[in-house]
Amino acid sequence: MNSGNLSLNGIQTSLTYKKPTSNPVITLPILTTISTGPTAPALFRNQDYVLVAGDLNAKHASWSPIAQQNVAGHTIRRFCDSTGYSLNAPLEPTHFHKNLRNTVIDLAICKGMTITDVTSIPELSSDHNPVLFEVCLDNFTAPALSTYAFPNWKKFQDILTNSLPVGPMGLHYSTEDKVNLFADSLESSFQENPEPYDDDFIDHVEEKIENYMDRNARRHTAPLTSPEEVMDIILNLNNKKAPGQDGIKNIALKSLPLNAITYITKIFNRSLQFNYFPKEWKHAQITVLPKPKKDTKFAENYRPISLLSCLGKIYEKIILTRIIDHCDRNNIIPDFSTASVKRRPPNINF
Repeated sequence: MNSGNLSLNGIQTSLTYKKPTSNPVITLPILTTISTGPTAPALFRNQDYVLVAGDLNAKHASWSPIAQQNVAGHTIRRFCDSTGYSLNAPLEPTHFHKNLRNTVIDLAICKGMTITDVTSIPELSSDHNPVLFEVCLDNFTAPALSTYAFPNWKKFQDILTNSLPVGPMGLHYSTEDKVNLFADSLESSFQENPEPYDDDFIDHVEEKIENYMDRNARRHTAPLTSPEEVMDIILNLNNKKAPGQDGIKNIALKSLPLNAITYITKIFNRSLQFNYFPKEWKHAQITVLPKPKKDTKFAENYRPISLLSCLGKIYEKIILTRIIDHCDRNNIIPDFSTASVKRRPPNINF
């Protein structure tokens, strides 16, 4: 990178040219530090008025939206955003290509002054126009319409996000507000009936259940499972199913070695022996999905789904198999209800 520094009447000026193939980290030392303290770039340190202008071969969507961006452009953009120094470029292209799009690669970075006008002058036969920068030392002079202004949009968005928790028409922007809105919507949708439909019938059902439990108070243990049964269930799991709160995915279970399957089998068998279902596998992680062809700005247009533990689902399949076998052996399920039981064809009832 070629550059020349000049100090005139207290104004530090740098005329800079950066080769297109040069390393931006090495050839742009004035732009690699963002502070203005003792470690700041020497060009900007302890200077009230600084102007850096020239062919920096820097491309960024801020000043050259149709050109392909490069590292030098991002470096300059971050440097000016972090320091607050003014960054200016002409509206017209400054470099012209025969086969590629024309670009703006001539920029000016200034401290303590305002550039009121930037013009790309098409007066040379070269493929590169000279650029005229008009500078005013009055910091409060507004730039003319022929110059680009580059506000810090990220800071702008952060301020609005923190100061406007609720937008127009009651829209919520923060994650916490959205979660609370969905929680309120789900709570209002899933409410218990305020009064039972028939107290006498409910008492009758509860009495029947208590009598049955008293008659069958003897402890029953379901048949235990085996690593082969557990492995067979795991291999038939859908890899695309989302995991529960524990984050264990089906594809991870399919990658377990045999000794790990054996340990999981021991957990299942001990749970069967104690007629126990682990509480962690009962906890569901609720997520919401938008309903088809509904306005997604409203919480009532989402439907909840419960994501349960994949290990808990395996244990449920083991229990279901034993329930079905028990019902088959004891003829508990009537023939006209067999449509819901696998391995038994449904009857056609008239």
